[in-house]
Amino acid sequence: MINSLLSIEFAWWWVIVLFPLMPIWYLYVALNSNSELSNQSIHLPFAAELEQLNHNAGANINWLDFIFKLLAWSFLLIALMRPQLPIDAFNTPTTGRDMFLVIDVSQSMKERDMMLNNRRVRRMDAVKLIASDFLRQRTGDRVGLVFFGKHIATQAPLTYDTQTVADFIENVQYGDLDDQSSGTVIGDALATTINKLLDAEIKNKVIILLTDGEDYGSTRPPLEMAEIAQKSNIKIYTIGVSAYNRGVDEITLEKIASMTNGQYFRARNSYELQQIYQAIDQLEPNENLNLQVQPKKEYFFVALSICLLFILLPFIFNLTQRLQNLNQEKK
Repeated sequence: MINSLLSIEFAWWWVIVLFPLMPIWYLYVALNSNSELSNQSIHLPFAAELEQLNHNAGANINWLDFIFKLLAWSFLLIALMRPQLPIDAFNTPTTGRDMFLVIDVSQSMKERDMMLNNRRVRRMDAVKLIASDFLRQRTGDRVGLVFFGKHIATQAPLTYDTQTVADFIENVQYGDLDDQSSGTVIGDALATTINKLLDAEIKNKVIILLTDGEDYGSTRPPLEMAEIAQKSNIKIYTIGVSAYNRGVDEITLEKIASMTNGQYFRARNSYELQQIYQAIDQLEPNENLNLQVQPKKEYFFVALSICLLFILLPFIFNLTQRLQNLNQEKK
């Protein structure tokens, strides 16, 4: 038990600097009021000595009330400091790679020109099925997810939880990021993703960009973003999705890929899209590395419960005293 207490860590230890605020405020109000706080007495059966001491001091401070409030304030701060206990560490496989999927969810992704299991499906449906399967087979990557259309949404930050990211892909709908009009802000989506990867300490950084159109409405040109990615050693794989020969800006997508040492792929059907993800899987293979993870269990709720107890105790004691007085009056 003692060893466990000594092992407690505080995630937000700096919250302790707030401790003096409550006693300073309480004493200031008490000393500058006539008898407002002192009249709010707390009746405890074992507090006769403290009440006598308070009476003899001749002050406007109800010390018993002050002690309860101070204890409640202390445990509230402890809860805010987020006490944690380390639990058993374990190794998790890692590739040392950060990968962002950047997926077009504009209105044009509703086109039914992709064949899947001998039936024609929307581009979005094919992408959702194949991209989510691709993610579930990746182990050890930290994966993030960005959707874009006319607007951009970072759906998932970098995480080892590829299952959750795959679920996000399965639940997205085309047009979710469009309003009255549609757009395809490829350049802005790349800018958002590159900024997130620049903060990552891992050196192996990959972006998989999938779109069925050309850049429209961006404030940052895609090739300018590709140049920044190149200087930052971020590799970009680009995928054009469409059964038609029109619509996809293959020239720009090829330049983005070549500038960043990536590769451009064209998917005209679901089978080709699946082959593309398999090719990327081979180009960016999983590596047998282990990362030691040290989980920590949060115990803020224990301190918060004690804080609530010290808040409620005076009311309970006062209520008990009142009930006893009522019983005596009836007798």
